[in-house]
Amino acid sequence: MGWVMAPARQLRGHQFGNAVLSRLPITQHVEHDLSWKTCETRRMQRVDIAAPGGTLHIYNVHLGTAILERRHQAQRLDDHRQRSARRPARSWCSATSTSGCAASRPSLLSR
Repeated sequence: MGWVMAPARQLRGHQFGNAVLSRLPITQHVEHDLSWKTCETRRMQRVDIAAPGGTLHIYNVHLGTAILERRHQAQRLDDHRQRSARRPARSWCSATSTSGCAASRPSLLSR
């Protein structure tokens, strides 16, 4: 099993952030900052997994709690997804905050 982490901050010597675990091979891992103004640091990680039938792009995010912060983060996530769509692949978005989750926006997911 493989795993990758996108640390957002350190507290008392421990890292906090997003992580993806996979039984399938992880072929690429990219991190991006989604922080907005003076709000808490937020990260997005895109993990490419070699899945049966092709590459699976996973977008793992921890969105902020303020509505304007989430709008900013959802737009940046969508912009990044559009820029990185070089070839057909399946995508999946995981958001660790569910209210107003970016995963509920169909434009963020491609099939």
